[in-house]
Amino acid sequence: MKSKALSTSLQSLSKFPILGNLEVEINVEENELQLPVESLFKMAARINKKRAFLFVSKVLGKHLRVNPLDPLIISALLALRYHGTSEYEERMVRALLSDQTNQKKTAYEAFLSKKIELQQESIVVGFAETATALGHGVFDSFSNAQYIHTTREEILGDNPLLTFEEEHSHAVDQRCYSSHHFFENEKPIILVDDEMTTGKTTINIIRDIHAKYPRNQYGVLSILDWRSEEHIEAFRQLEQELNISIQTVSLLKGSFRCYGEPLLNEFTIEQGDKINSLPTIDRVDLSNVFTPSSFVPIKGSRASYVHESGRFGLDSKEALRVQHACKMAAEMITRQGTEDEVLCIGTGEFMYIPMKIATYMDGNVYYQSSTRSPIHCHNEESYAIQNKISYLNPEENNTTHFLYNIELNRFNHVILFFERSVEVKKMNTLLSYFHKQGVQRVTIVECSKDKEEESCSQG
Repeated sequence: MKSKALSTSLQSLSKFPILGNLEVEINVEENELQLPVESLFKMAARINKKRAFLFVSKVLGKHLRVNPLDPLIISALLALRYHGTSEYEERMVRALLSDQTNQKKTAYEAFLSKKIELQQESIVVGFAETATALGHGVFDSFSNAQYIHTTREEILGDNPLLTFEEEHSHAVDQRCYSSHHFFENEKPIILVDDEMTTGKTTINIIRDIHAKYPRNQYGVLSILDWRSEEHIEAFRQLEQELNISIQTVSLLKGSFRCYGEPLLNEFTIEQGDKINSLPTIDRVDLSNVFTPSSFVPIKGSRASYVHESGRFGLDSKEALRVQHACKMAAEMITRQGTEDEVLCIGTGEFMYIPMKIATYMDGNVYYQSSTRSPIHCHNEESYAIQNKISYLNPEENNTTHFLYNIELNRFNHVILFFERSVEVKKMNTLLSYFHKQGVQRVTIVECSKDKEEESCSQG
């Protein structure tokens, strides 16, 4: 089960056993920042016929908990490499690899004090669900940019501007909602995802954008780039076909081959099926801190999404307002009292705001997010995913979410962030699971109120 660690230099083939007879063979070809590969990801098996495995990121704050500053530092490194600026790179890499929060914070704040000015104002697009915070972090790095992220959710009474497929995903449909003015221009578009394996998703969105809102320049940023020569050639052909330029940037580039059969049946029984004792519940209402958008989901609560998420578009002038709102939110949460060690948890695509709030909290604060992605769990230390809970997302009630690797007796206090208001009674499975894992206190944070509930409270 133990994988062979890869050094920072160029490598020959190295094998990562996963589960059963499933294994991935990796060859690192480019690693200019000399990042230890083992600091970036671990491997796991997916419950997915289309792709049998998953690179489980150790720097995104999705499936595995992280220091909340790490995803922002990774975003900054991608922005620096896209712009071709090396001034802060070495310091940011040292901060990423450090276990000292103060060092991370000092390095990142120094970088933000002199944001990168792009040659031309650009539109940054983060891919849902995993890269919504990563894309937002890239946007934060620029002084003259706009930001929007794609979504798998459907919006009541609105048609998406863009639609495309993420072919390897368990939920393939991706959409983008905003006003037409957001894309009716010739600004370069910078697409941000955590990894590229074939690049088909990127090609799909470029085709859709170009058919509706043509322009000349596209950038594609990813932490990992595993495209084969055949897939790289597909990008070259697309450039020629559409008469465009595509600049690709990654922190680690290489190739892989997968061997063995996909695992389509769960190895272990999921925890949290029975409702046992619940932890103490606190609630924090942030609806006066964040700005309600005009968009509500087709299914789920009547509460609107929040504007600051970037789901419907932001510009650089608004970035400071988002930062200020997250600082205020952190102060409101900490007034309720927090433990020395706290786990903050975002929900699905709603990753950036909870993560940013967590960076302003004192103490040993960790961050991760729930996900729609089903992954095999296996209780062995060298395997990426050792335990999990599945539950219905209380914001929607019809979508299953997963949380991974909540360690037994590690955290006494968990802070759950929701973009929209939720009913606690719909969370009993999740809350019971937390209690079973030794969590004594759960703070539920809501950033937008149900409109009916709000009018009742005002009446």
